[in-house]
Amino acid sequence: AYHNPESQVYEDKRAIVSVDLSLASPRLENTDESTNKTEGFTYTQTSPFARGNVFGDPPSPEQLRRQESYKNFLRFQIEEKRKRENEEREKRRLEEEREERRLAEQRARIQREYE
Repeated sequence: AYHNPESQVYEDKRAIVSVDLSLASPRLENTDESTNKTEGFTYTQTSPFARGNVFGDPPSPEQLRRQESYKNFLRFQIEEKRKRENEEREKRRLEEEREERRLAEQRARIQREYE
């Protein structure tokens, strides 16, 4: 069979990377007992709570105080944002009213000059 000497240039470079299978997590489609046997390593389903007993201990008073303080801070920010938006809306409305009055006066002046 013919072998092109230039074909090595285009070979897949990913083959160089080595993979440590002990770090891999099992996929559902690959959980067949015979295919996932690694010496000294037991595959288990990974838990979404891998960081420990997430809901086991009730929050400490300090954590509750900080959480409440943070919630109050967020409420304050939301209220401030609403106030700013309302003030901006009112400012825009007043500017539009002034502009409408100015245009109405200008139209009236032009109408009087025309007559």
